Amino acid sequence: MIKFTPSELVEIPIIKSTTLDLKNIKNPDWWAKFDTKIKDNSGREKTLSFKDGVGCYIFSIKKQKNSNKITPWYVGKTETQTFEKECFTDHKFRKYTEILIEQRGIPMLILIAKIKEKQLGLSTQVTGISELEEMLIRRCVVQNKKLSNVSIASIAKKLQVEGFTVDSFYGPKKGRRENRIIKFSNIIGRG
Repeated sequence: MIKFTPSELVEIPIIKSTTLDLKNIKNPDWWAKFDTKIKDNSGREKTLSFKDGVGCYIFSIKKQKNSNKITPWYVGKTETQTFEKECFTDHKFRKYTEILIEQRGIPMLILIAKIKEKQLGLSTQVTGISELEEMLIRRCVVQNKKLSNVSIASIAKKLQVEGFTVDSFYGPKKGRRENRIIKFSNIIGRG
């Protein structure tokens, strides 16, 4: 079994509404906001310092301070570096800034860290991270057709599946959805 767990969703500090505040992002206190307590089956609890983990991450934008509507804009992965070293490289910083200028809102980040299978702690094994990234991209592109991931998202944007990406190819139908569409939607969790 390959296990991952999400961190808290954390607001990224900004300057003048469209620039990420790199000074605050490099502050260990900011990274501590991702720290998450997990419990094993016996009830033992441990706090994981996500900044030191590997896995996937999702950059999103929340339009209003008190809103629950959060739109994913970029899904990334890190296998050779920690989240702290990977999430705000120059390339990512430029990408996030472009999105923030275009979309305006509150930038948010969530980390999905790989954890050890049999004991509490972060894993450094890379098995499953690429597959998780692909799965997350496919799910996020359903939420946001403008997802900025290039490769997988561009293919996923071209795919349409009745009951998953669209209710029907032929426009809204009167009455109840077809049984086959309902069952498919229930299987994939869209129901």
